[in-house]
Amino acid sequence: MPPGSDIPRGTATATSPARYPVVAGGPHGYTSLMVDDLETELPLPGGRHVGGVRVGDTVRRGTGPWTPAAGPSSRELDLAFTALTWVPLLTPGAVAGAGLTDVDDRPRRLRLLLDAYGHDGDPAAFALVVAARARLNAEVIRRLGTDVLAPVAAGYEQSAREIDAAAPTFWA
Repeated sequence: MPPGSDIPRGTATATSPARYPVVAGGPHGYTSLMVDDLETELPLPGGRHVGGVRVGDTVRRGTGPWTPAAGPSSRELDLAFTALTWVPLLTPGAVAGAGLTDVDDRPRRLRLLLDAYGHDGDPAAFALVVAARARLNAEVIRRLGTDVLAPVAAGYEQSAREIDAAAPTFWA
């Protein structure tokens, strides 16, 4: 069956020796395209996206104020985020509502997490990474300019200060 022959009659089409079929429409008023150009940007269907386009078999979107905290990062920075939220190393007031009130168990949970992820670095040096990650999260939230999230940013900043002040035995 030739590319595009299964498209309903009356639907506009563009075909080429297609490797990347892209449905940008169909019977609901869209256009079906067959694309083999890996640089052609095609709008995403559905209207529930924020500026995303399809290029080949990837979806791309422009940057925003969250960009420094999204996308590729180091394994250690990702682990720091997990430590913040799972151990949790966030300030106790920020996580008490979720029932995480046993702050004395945090060093054990941190060691469990680091061991499970095969972290072989210096735990005291990791403390600096966790504090930096908390500050990065606060910065990104503040850059969004949404007043309702200001307390969340403040919580990350307070968490960073508490991590900086933690006794060395906490990280051992």
